[in-house]
Amino acid sequence: MKRRHLEVGRYHGLGTWTVLCFAFLYLPIGILIIYSFNASSLAMTWTGFSLDWYAKVLRNDSIQFAAVNSLVIATISTLFATAIATAAALALVRGGRFTGHTASLGLVTLPLVVPEIVTAVAVLIFFANLNLNLGIGNVIIAHTTFCIPFAFMPIRA
Repeated sequence: MKRRHLEVGRYHGLGTWTVLCFAFLYLPIGILIIYSFNASSLAMTWTGFSLDWYAKVLRNDSIQFAAVNSLVIATISTLFATAIATAAALALVRGGRFTGHTASLGLVTLPLVVPEIVTAVAVLIFFANLNLNLGIGNVIIAHTTFCIPFAFMPIRA
């Protein structure tokens, strides 16, 4: 079978269309970033360049607490997910073929195809049905569950 190469030059206007799509996606983000340095509290009037808003965010105790929680959750769930994914990869790659090998592989990689919001709601419903107090431990468990396939795929390779 003869291979055909895609000739992008044949499609007139593709470059323009691509630039317009990227502008549509990234221009609002760029404008938001520019206006984050505005000294005015009103978004529509530019009064000058300022870093005051960033200083206020960094002084906010709630933001600092949330940032520390995020780092703790990310670190612990990454360590757990990597350890579990390594064990799963070793079992599935070096363990040879066994009954349920394909099912096990599918189970480990299933969170890759399920939207994150579906997983989050399912885990929340699961924890609520168990009458567990929702806290940082449950968030670590949920994040570990979500991160396992993302660690498993490159480790397995």
